[in-house]
Amino acid sequence: MQALGFDRLISVLIPGFVLAASVWMALDRFLSEGALKDGLKRLPEGEWQFAFVALIAAAFFGGVLRSFIGWVEARLLDRRQARRIGISDDEYEVEWDKYVDHLDAAKNPYVGELALTFFFESRTSASLFALAASLLVWAHESYRCAATLATLAVALFLGYQADQSHLALAEYRHRRFGSSTGRIKIESAPAKVPETEAK
Repeated sequence: MQALGFDRLISVLIPGFVLAASVWMALDRFLSEGALKDGLKRLPEGEWQFAFVALIAAAFFGGVLRSFIGWVEARLLDRRQARRIGISDDEYEVEWDKYVDHLDAAKNPYVGELALTFFFESRTSASLFALAASLLVWAHESYRCAATLATLAVALFLGYQADQSHLALAEYRHRRFGSSTGRIKIESAPAKVPETEAK
């Protein structure tokens, strides 16, 4: 059930479905006329074959987005956040390795929710950019401009939020596993004074 849980739904299947819809919209112009509308009409009628194909397509394109965002994170976002925190790329990698090594024993629901939020925001943003491109090229003229602008606005907002979520995760790792370098000051907790000495 973990593989089909809520986290997979919002971080893989939903972005994957949006990307699949944008690709389908483009392909429909090259298929027989009305193929897209005919396919969409089948889903409410309970034709499980179409629903199964839609699920497979969402999972496939969700996996593609997962790989793409992983590349963007490693090549662009990690370096960007290292600069914003004020540490080198090597220090950033060390903190990341320490964080991963402690995941099996770590129980921090806030960090887990934040990581899931980043995955949703980044992957959905990328899929919405693809959908905006499809709408700009293939949508009907009556709603092309409004639909494209609305989709772009949501994509940009989610992209910005993904960057902020990624920064918050980087700052958490730096506070938890970093050295005293960087713009975030690392301070150890004050030693607890025994009651007898306090008196």
